[in-house]
Amino acid sequence: MDLNERKKILVIDDDFAILEMIKYTIDPSVYEVITAMDAESALEKMADTIPDAIVLDIKLPGMSGYLFAAILQEKDAYKDIPIILLTGTSLLFGNVVMDVPAAKYRLSKPCDCAKLSDILDQLFQDDKSSVWSID
Repeated sequence: MDLNERKKILVIDDDFAILEMIKYTIDPSVYEVITAMDAESALEKMADTIPDAIVLDIKLPGMSGYLFAAILQEKDAYKDIPIILLTGTSLLFGNVVMDVPAAKYRLSKPCDCAKLSDILDQLFQDDKSSVWSID
């Protein structure tokens, strides 16, 4: 695959070790991994390059992953970008399940990069209609 044809994956997590692990274990011939340690810097990077998918932690410093995802839903250029949740946080708040806009997949921490690679491969297949939870 031509390096210019690689899918761009924006990974947002405040844990530098997780960012590095994902960056160096995801196949660089297929995916270009762009990293951000908070939602604000992710939005800045998205102004320059629109990713094909986002791997998003929920608990981030400053703006939460929930708010980040909601902001993306308000912008036409970003609202269709699929989100893969990568979180150690329960999606429950009290007795309410928190919905994350555009979240097609959920992957629990610690990150299993082989599963993440499988999710990315599956994401870019033709069937994009279902929501998956892989723990």
